Amino acid sequence: MKSLFSFYPNASKIYDYLYFPSLVHYNEQDNSKVDNHKDEVPEEFIKLQTEISLKLKPYKNILSKYYYYDDINIIHLLLGKYSFFDYVNVSDYLDALQNLDSKEIVKTIIGSLEAKETGTPKSQEARKLAEELVNDDSRLMSWINKLSYSGETKWQLLTFTKTPKESLNECINTLRSLEGIFLEYYSPVEKKIMDYGEEFILRLNNVEGDALDKITNGTLKNSMIPGEKGHMLISYFGDYSIHIYPGVGPGFIAWGMGIEEIFQKLSKREENELSDRILLFKNLGDKTRYEVLKCIASGTTSTKVIAKELGVSSATISYHISNLTTSKIIVPLHAEGRYIYVVNHETIEKCFKDLKKDLKIT
Repeated sequence: MKSLFSFYPNASKIYDYLYFPSLVHYNEQDNSKVDNHKDEVPEEFIKLQTEISLKLKPYKNILSKYYYYDDINIIHLLLGKYSFFDYVNVSDYLDALQNLDSKEIVKTIIGSLEAKETGTPKSQEARKLAEELVNDDSRLMSWINKLSYSGETKWQLLTFTKTPKESLNECINTLRSLEGIFLEYYSPVEKKIMDYGEEFILRLNNVEGDALDKITNGTLKNSMIPGEKGHMLISYFGDYSIHIYPGVGPGFIAWGMGIEEIFQKLSKREENELSDRILLFKNLGDKTRYEVLKCIASGTTSTKVIAKELGVSSATISYHISNLTTSKIIVPLHAEGRYIYVVNHETIEKCFKDLKKDLKIT
């Protein structure tokens, strides 16, 4: 049997190191990643995230310059061009980033931001735009101001582009100083993470048919895998989330170590179809989420366009799309080199059919 998925232990650890600082913004009252299924997330996970956030608090002022509330950060934007897959450890990767010149840093940031806005990760237009803006401060400022992020995030991005080399060095030096805190939490579970990764990939490759579809109860499909081979990383700190990074280098999926447990619990719960109907109406009861669904139904899938139309940030749109996806109201599709969302008519029609049956409507 041909192996579709591969697990990368070193890259998994590097990814978690780079993800770890974002927990400085963690707020258990606003855990958007699991909004539909908060009851399924163990209390231990919430306590862990809260504890780490408090540990990182002394670094919050400086980390906030590079890790934003809008769920983006400078290092992950650089991933759009500079992959860490060829590095044994995070220190060597950070060394490589520190060797970049100012123009290359800004071009990469622009290209990644434009790709995120348009939903086209390998867009030639994004690279062309980056070449133009890097030499035109006025246009660059105007372009950043039009991005669908919060005012604070746009201000930090503008500030970063003024002194990119110095700012990146400050960011990286701060990341290096967090090594002790990172290892305090990661080292005790490192073997468990690696063992799970090996076992999980073995199971995935032995599944007949669409493995991701079966593991995630239809939330993801193998067609969502970036590239020809499934580069899978296991994340401990992003325990109950799934992130897809198309990238210019080897695209990859960062699979939260605990997310499979959520899908297993939901699979059992969904044996009672009433939960699907309740979850559908719970989602439709949120006005903004309903408006997002209407936009997707009309063919508009760009977070930037939807955010502008509804007058909210792209982070808010991503939040609602995440919950519409996990509740199976919309499904992701890979089309023409980018990812789009479409309304899951089958699920919605079934829910309304069952509702009519429940209420004796003929």
